[in-house]
Amino acid sequence: KIEPFYLSLLINGHKLSNCIIDSGASNNVMPAKVTHALGLTLTKPFGRCYSLETKQVPLIGQIKDA
Repeated sequence: KIEPFYLSLLINGHKLSNCIIDSGASNNVMPAKVTHALGLTLTKPFGRCYSLETKQVPLIGQIKDA
């Protein structure tokens, strides 16, 4: 069994511990509360996605590289 690989990240001067990175993912998901706490700017909303429970979840925006 391979154990999960966790990293600590520094985003906008905020340290986040125990992060899982999926470098093969085309998209990564972050709760809006965390996005705002990190001082990240979101673009306008676009579309919806499906959760693991197959219910629709609204997307509130996208974080772009500066």
